[in-house]
Amino acid sequence: MERVFSFMIIATRATTETIDRLDNLLSSEDRVFYTRFGDGDILLMSGRDDKYHNSSVDLRDELVESFLIDDEQYLRGLAVNYPLEEGMMHGLFAPHHNNEELQRLVQEVLLPNPKPGKFESHIVFHYYAIFRQKEFNNFFDLHIRPKRKLLVGGIPSEIACKLYGLIDEYIETPMSDAYRSVDTWWPEVERLVNKVDLVIPSAGAASKVINKRLWNLDAEVNSLDIGSLIDGIDGRGTRKWIKLKGHRMNAVLLPEYRDKSLSRYFRFFWKESYFQLRKMWKKISSS
Repeated sequence: MERVFSFMIIATRATTETIDRLDNLLSSEDRVFYTRFGDGDILLMSGRDDKYHNSSVDLRDELVESFLIDDEQYLRGLAVNYPLEEGMMHGLFAPHHNNEELQRLVQEVLLPNPKPGKFESHIVFHYYAIFRQKEFNNFFDLHIRPKRKLLVGGIPSEIACKLYGLIDEYIETPMSDAYRSVDTWWPEVERLVNKVDLVIPSAGAASKVINKRLWNLDAEVNSLDIGSLIDGIDGRGTRKWIKLKGHRMNAVLLPEYRDKSLSRYFRFFWKESYFQLRKMWKKISSS
């Protein structure tokens, strides 16, 4: 088994490569899926609990099925072996400290059908929302905001519309452990999917299940697993990167929802100053 692992290549693209691939596919194809597998999803695939989802045999099996879909139009973001890019640091998109363990767990999932190749960045939208906001808005203005959309998740549609534009259809799921109640809300997904051009699954680990099921149904839609961005819009500090840099996301809201108050500029200045001081202190402490 160790010999198999040593020859199994897991490589992950930079955010710029992934955004270009998404842009090209969404501009030329009618059916494009993007599914993100973060560190928590990898743990769930190995049968362990995640912070927001309890493990179960059914969830593990559906996550593995989603992960093993092999198609040029089904892009899989992966939190393993991805490059360190400008601005990334501990707590702010830097590769996980347990990368080797995560890689081993992914290798175990891939073992029955090892196919060397590159995965996508799992933080492409997160990184662009903080560090490349003009390109972020260009992408959303072209591929997301004008589309007829179905949002599936726990964040209310009146919050989500600040980032995504008009939400045409909305299916509410629990804020955490959404898979546990999948049988109650999934029939609504099947009922509404043919009414939209784009699905935005925003239900944590259950988002991977949504994409897998829609893919297997041959649903003629695009489906983009955008992730925890919406938590930052809602002011929920569920991730460290939101606590550190979430204030920058004001610039990726639709213009009519941006906070233009003077107090907001003072808060922005204070948080940016705090972040720079923290960065300098960590550099001094480690030298």
